[in-house]
Amino acid sequence: VCSADGYCYQAIVRGDSLVQRETRPDDPAYVREHVVSHVVGSGHATRSYLMEAGGGGEGAYLTEMPLTWYVERAVWDLSPGYDQVNERFDRPINLDCMTCHNARPGHEPSTNFYTDVPLGISCERCHGPASAHVESFLAGGDPDDTRIVNPATLSPDLQLDVCQQCHLTGETVYTPGDDATTYRPGRPLAAHRSIFVTQSSLDDPEAFGIASHAERMMKSACFDQTQGTASPMTCTTCHDPHTPVAELDADHFATTCRSCHDGESGEGHLETCSRPGTAGLADAMTGDCVSCHMRR
Repeated sequence: VCSADGYCYQAIVRGDSLVQRETRPDDPAYVREHVVSHVVGSGHATRSYLMEAGGGGEGAYLTEMPLTWYVERAVWDLSPGYDQVNERFDRPINLDCMTCHNARPGHEPSTNFYTDVPLGISCERCHGPASAHVESFLAGGDPDDTRIVNPATLSPDLQLDVCQQCHLTGETVYTPGDDATTYRPGRPLAAHRSIFVTQSSLDDPEAFGIASHAERMMKSACFDQTQGTASPMTCTTCHDPHTPVAELDADHFATTCRSCHDGESGEGHLETCSRPGTAGLADAMTGDCVSCHMRR
């Protein structure tokens, strides 16, 4: 894979390591290689790769590497944005990047230097810090007093805020004293940060950010029609955050759609499928709802 500025990249498996190599066709003697230290992404859409630079035992600077694996196309290609500006091996992983893709890291302020890199999203991202719960339990407190946030008990707006701490794209400006790590589930996200988007994206009803999953949902008829009902739609209406998609049955999401779109009348029931070329409602509702109604 070659960038517009003349550098070419190749992914190589060497022993138990993945290496990314940089070369230049106009200079056969030039070779630069770095070993992957971390992989980012569930593997359903992409896998991007990080490398460690410098450090000295107490941590390391983390940067994003030039190549990303694109799962659906089954190809290596330039990492997002690298086709516009090739930052080679030097794109810094800032705190916003790290915090949305991971549990809270150990981090030196205003740098891409990390003293601790967790290996995945933690429970605390959605349920809040567990320290008060642990301290209460160890002190002989009531074990039923969990002091942990259960998003299911929050108002619909606050439930959405838990998801939107990461699943919302825009330019983020934090309230003074806050940063990407200081949001706590159960609190209004608007009190923690402001998120700015372009006017054109607001004017275009089809526009949404690459990671604005909640925004996509809120532009749907399903979301609009359930607001103000006893069961307003939230992200967890369709998505169980505790179960990876790969572990779900093939018809999981179609079954979830049919739980609301069942042809019944009354609050909480929605219109059913009008898929053409089918023999009546029962036949129409056997289709894979997601294949038609969820944009890729």
